Amino acid sequence: MDSKITISEKIYGLVLAGGKSSRMGQDKAAINYHGISQQYYIYNLLKKYCQSVFISCSQNQKKTIIAEYNPIEDNNIFGDIGPMAGLLSYITVNSYMPVLLIACDYPYLTDSDIELIFKNRKPEYDVICYKNEDTGFEEPLIAMYETSALKKLKLFYNNGNTSLRLFISTINTKTLKPLSSKSITSVDTIEKAEEVIKKLKKIND
Repeated sequence: MDSKITISEKIYGLVLAGGKSSRMGQDKAAINYHGISQQYYIYNLLKKYCQSVFISCSQNQKKTIIAEYNPIEDNNIFGDIGPMAGLLSYITVNSYMPVLLIACDYPYLTDSDIELIFKNRKPEYDVICYKNEDTGFEEPLIAMYETSALKKLKLFYNNGNTSLRLFISTINTKTLKPLSSKSITSVDTIEKAEEVIKKLKKIND
């Protein structure tokens, strides 16, 4: 870890584990890429940098998550609106505490990817996230959401909007070039997951 990156600032971490995992066919948050459930792996990664870390999850997932990992169940008042429900539910528990949000389906994410986000924080930015050069889209599920962004998010939702990608396009977002395209590649099918498991096993053997 970069010695300049500390956890002294009040930054929280949020592992986004909710979702139906319909393309995966099983709970993608529970897949074991690194010797433990992926949701716990991302939790431990964020714990190095964040004062507190939480796992955003569905009602059914919460029953299986160890309590010490601080699960936050998606609040039913937000309905079935995808990742935004997780972030809005986080706000109901932690008000507008700045949060580094990482979805559970990025098995190649590293310390360096997280540190680059921290290094680019500036008062004028609402959000800092990576831009996927292959798709041309921003990655709102690997992003730092500042207090200013969270306050704007609540208003955005109250106006009938539910897309995080659309949201970050309407505010002052700093996009970063990824250190590696692999790090920000989402794995959302069982075939891709099995391929990643084999590759990581080969690297670690």
